[in-house]
Amino acid sequence: MSLSKHGIIYILAGFAILALTGLFYNFSVIGTIGDETVLMSATLKMIAEKTLRPAYPTNYHMPIGTYIYLPFFILALAFLRFSGLFSSFDELKEFGILEYPKLLPVARFISAVLAIISIYLVYRICQKLFNNVLISLLASFLLATNMTFLVLAHFGKVWMPQIFVILLAFYFITDFYKKDEPKLKDYIVPAFLTGVSFGTHFIGVLVYLPFLAAHYFKNKNKRFYEIFLANKNLWLANLVLVLVMLAVFYLNPYGFINYASWSTSATADVLNQGTNLEGGKFDLWRGISAYAVFLFDYGHALTLIFLASLIPLFLRRRDLFFIPMSFIAGYYFVIGPLIASSARPAPVYAGPLIPFMAIIAAYGIHEFYQSGFISKKIKITAIFAVLIFSLYLPIMLDYAILRPSSVVEADSWIRNNIPSGSKIVNIGLTLPFNENRESIGDIKKYNPEFLTKRQNYMLSMDEENYPTPNYYILDTGIYKDGIPPEISGRGFDYVIISWHSGGYDSALNKAKSYGIQDKNLVRMFPSDATPDGFSDNIEAIRKPFFNLRKVTHNGPAVAIYKLPK
Repeated sequence: MSLSKHGIIYILAGFAILALTGLFYNFSVIGTIGDETVLMSATLKMIAEKTLRPAYPTNYHMPIGTYIYLPFFILALAFLRFSGLFSSFDELKEFGILEYPKLLPVARFISAVLAIISIYLVYRICQKLFNNVLISLLASFLLATNMTFLVLAHFGKVWMPQIFVILLAFYFITDFYKKDEPKLKDYIVPAFLTGVSFGTHFIGVLVYLPFLAAHYFKNKNKRFYEIFLANKNLWLANLVLVLVMLAVFYLNPYGFINYASWSTSATADVLNQGTNLEGGKFDLWRGISAYAVFLFDYGHALTLIFLASLIPLFLRRRDLFFIPMSFIAGYYFVIGPLIASSARPAPVYAGPLIPFMAIIAAYGIHEFYQSGFISKKIKITAIFAVLIFSLYLPIMLDYAILRPSSVVEADSWIRNNIPSGSKIVNIGLTLPFNENRESIGDIKKYNPEFLTKRQNYMLSMDEENYPTPNYYILDTGIYKDGIPPEISGRGFDYVIISWHSGGYDSALNKAKSYGIQDKNLVRMFPSDATPDGFSDNIEAIRKPFFNLRKVTHNGPAVAIYKLPK
C-alpha cells in the first residue's frame, strides 16, 4: 500500500481512533460541555412528536443540525428497541425522556463521523484545486491533528455539523471554479448549500464569500456590471439562497430570532463602542487579538505555517489566494472585531477557520519542499518534525479526557449517601439529579421557561414509578433576576459548589449566603482538590501545550457541604 494511494486511509483511521477515544466522557452527566444537548434534545422531540419541524423554544440553534442528527438517532433508537433492552416503544420513549443524557455518546459519535467526512472533503478539495496528492495529504493531516478540530469532533455541539456543511458547500464552489463554462446547476448547488450552511449556524452564510470570489475570477475579463448585475445565473443562485433562508426561518423561528438578535446586538455594540448585554465593555483590541491567540495556542505549527504560506500562494496562485482567504478574512472579522469585541470569545468558535488554514498551509509546505535553497534531506527532516510535533496536543487531549471524572464521582456519591428528600442548593454545576415533585412544582410556578420535558413528564408519573433517590434542588443559575424568598427560605440541608481554576472564591461567596462553614465540608472531588489547585474546562482550556499535562481529573472541582440545623 503506497502512501500516495492509501495515505488518506491511514489519516482517517488514525483520526477515528483519536476522535472516538473518550466517547463516554462524563457518561450520564450533562452540563460539563456547553450546549451539547440542544441539537440532541430537539432531534429526540421531533422523533417523539413525529414531526420534521424542530421549532422549539429550547432549540436556540438553527434547524439544519437536527436533520443531520435525525438519521443517526433513528438508527440508534431502533437498535435499542430491537436489541431486547426495551420491551416496547413506550418504555424506550420513557428512557429517552428520563435518561436522555445517556444518549449523548450518539451525538458525540455523529460529531466524530462528520469530522472524518470533513477531513476527506479537505482531501478532495485540495485534489480539485491543486491536483497534487502531497498537498491533499498534508492538508488532511494538519486538519486531523489540530486540537480545536479534535475538541469539536469529541463533543455533540453545533460546530462540527457547521464545519461539515461549510466544507461541503466549498467543495462544490471549487468544482464550480474548475469548470471551463459553469452552467446554471453549477451556480444553484453552491447557493443551495450556502443556504443549508446558514441553516446550520447563522455564521455559515459567510461561505457565500468564496462563491462570489470564484464567480468573479471565472468572469474577471468582463466589466463589473456584467459580472455582478447582468449575470442571470448569479441572480437565480441568489434567489435560491434567499428561498432556503426563508425556509430555515419557517423550520425554526426561535433559532433564527436568537441568532439575529445576538448578531444585531453585537453589531450595535461595535458601532456604538458601548456595553454588551452582559455588562462588559467594548474592547476592539480583544476582538482583533483573541482568536489569533486561540489559533496559536491550539495549533502552533499550523498557525505559523499558514501565515508563512500566504506569501507564495498570493504570488503564484492569486485566484486560489482570494477564494479561501475571502472566507478566512470574513469569518475572522465576524467572530473577532465584530463579536469578541463586545462578548466573551471562546476557542471553539474558531473551528471553521481550521480547514481553510490547513489547505493554505499544506500548499506552503509543498512549495517549501519544492524550493531549491536548502537540501531535500534537511527539508524532509523539517517537515517530518513539524508533523510529529502536531501530534502532541491531540494525544495529550485524549489523555486528559480519559482522566477520572470529578462530576461522575460526585454524582455517584450523592446518590448513595445523601438521603432521598433532602434539600440541596446547587451552585455552578448541573448534575443529573431527580428532582422531587415539590422542586419541579416551584420551577413550574416561579420560572416556567426553565421547565424541561423531563421535569414535566415526571410530574405526570405515579408514585410507584417515580425515580429515586429524588431531592428538592435549587439550581441558582436558573434564577437570573433573584431567587424568590419562598424558595430561598425552605431550609436546605446541603450546598454543592463547583469551580475551575480561579473560581473558588466566587463560588464560595455565593454559598456563604446559605450559612456554610469550612467545618461543614463533607466531601471533595477529587479528594485532593484545593481552592488554588489546577482544574480547567477541557473544552476551552487555556495554554493547552502546558496545561493539558496538568490535568488529573475531568470536570470542575466539587465540594459538598452539610448545613447545620
